[in-house]
Amino acid sequence: MYKRQNQFKLYMRRGLDGPETLLVDPERLSKAGGPPHAIGGYATSRDGQRVAYTVSAGGAEIGSLHVLDTDSGRELLPPIDRIRGGGIVSWLPDGSGFFHTRLAPDWSQRPRAERFLDNSVFLRRLAEPAVEVAVFGPTVHPELRLARSDNAQVFVLDSLPLGVAVVYHGVSRYRSLYLSDRSALLAGRPVWRKVFDQSALVGSVTVHEGWLYLRTAQDAPRHRVLRVALPAADMARAEVLVPAGPEVVTAIAAAPEGLYVTRREGVVKKLYRLPHGAPPGTRPQPISLPFEGNVTLADADPAIPGVVLGLSGWTRALRHYVLEPGEATPRPLALAPPGRFDVLSGVTAREVMVRSHDGVEVPVSIIAR
Repeated sequence: MYKRQNQFKLYMRRGLDGPETLLVDPERLSKAGGPPHAIGGYATSRDGQRVAYTVSAGGAEIGSLHVLDTDSGRELLPPIDRIRGGGIVSWLPDGSGFFHTRLAPDWSQRPRAERFLDNSVFLRRLAEPAVEVAVFGPTVHPELRLARSDNAQVFVLDSLPLGVAVVYHGVSRYRSLYLSDRSALLAGRPVWRKVFDQSALVGSVTVHEGWLYLRTAQDAPRHRVLRVALPAADMARAEVLVPAGPEVVTAIAAAPEGLYVTRREGVVKKLYRLPHGAPPGTRPQPISLPFEGNVTLADADPAIPGVVLGLSGWTRALRHYVLEPGEATPRPLALAPPGRFDVLSGVTAREVMVRSHDGVEVPVSIIAR
């Protein structure tokens, strides 16, 4: 986290401006005489009382998954091996367990081209740390005819009795989505129903209560946003929430106060918000940002108000901001000490549109003293 450190460490902060607590320091593992260790990824329970994180050693891509109580620092489970990269972990709403992906038991003995195939998603509860139940995957549900390279994120909804599986198809930018009854999923016996496959050209999915939001390139080279009512999830009745246009829809994220959308307009990206339940044709509300540049949706939760943003520009280093309901503009988060060149003085950046020789309007950035 701070300068003069060799590895990223995991800290916890209670509240936006509260004191920080060091949770995981991978260098302590290295100092014990082993190879260098690194954190691959992490996911917190909604109440912040538990965090699942992955650690790998010696630059390896494969590591182990750990679960920590953030108050006591106590490990809640024995380490889980066969975890690739950051892993995919989704906590149950009450924090009693989580879904996670894992490589096949014989992955290391396979031919090199097949080692990362046949991943499965498991449900694991903290009360039964030694028990894992397979709930999704190519070998778990052969009737779904998944590709051996497919991976998935599985989670349950708060407001509806549904479980969701978002499928990632290798390096493809497009997803598939399946639904199951929540009680059947939590019992380890899901029956999955396909809502759409890659032919729908859906690149992003987010859910809030009775709505499924999709960012799709179908009939929209620059993408558009669809809204599908749950639990029916009938794609034939999908509503166009943000129509296709000259701007590129780059990301979507749901929070209790509405759906956040980023669009690339020329060179810069801009931020918009739409209230849940707004009728089709409602114009997204623009959100004023501290400066023009690149805005990303760093973090949002359908049950936690507000959104965390990443803002950067030609003359501004990346910094995180929080936009809370009722605030007109986001305010910066003091997550790291400011750098000497985070804001370049005496330099200005302008974004203009220039007509090309063939009549096409081309976005141009002009950076000058």
